[in-house]
Amino acid sequence: MNAAASLSVIPAPETLGRLAIGGAAGTAAWEFTARVIGPITIGETPSPQDLIGALAGTLFGLELPGMVTLLVHLATGIVAYPILYLLIRAMAPGAGALGAGAVVGVATWVLALGIFAPIVGAPFLLDLAPLSWLSLVGHLAYGVALALVAGRIGERG
Repeated sequence: MNAAASLSVIPAPETLGRLAIGGAAGTAAWEFTARVIGPITIGETPSPQDLIGALAGTLFGLELPGMVTLLVHLATGIVAYPILYLLIRAMAPGAGALGAGAVVGVATWVLALGIFAPIVGAPFLLDLAPLSWLSLVGHLAYGVALALVAGRIGERG
């Protein structure tokens, strides 16, 4: 593959901007679900920052300050998960924007509570306790908000 062909897979700056704004919208939707809907419906507020801190401690023996875990959470929502959305759009263009957003939501829920939580000693998907279902709703809200903002990225025609 020549250099020009390999550069064609790099998204345009406008696409990257829409993905980042979509990620920020998704993160806001997740936070709303966690901080507003959670206390009202199940009396709990999920904390990805706590999970990030526990992972850092378990995997690397690090004790991260709250500001660092917050920044990791925000960077994940604004940068990493939108890249996942872009990859899903490229691999399954027929899924559409909302379909890809829903896949991102479910995939990130499984990543957080099905993989990361057990690493730090919590049960798989928190044994499907109410907090787990709230987290799924929050992750789906994230994916839908991301999709609504990022829109037709990756579609042909």
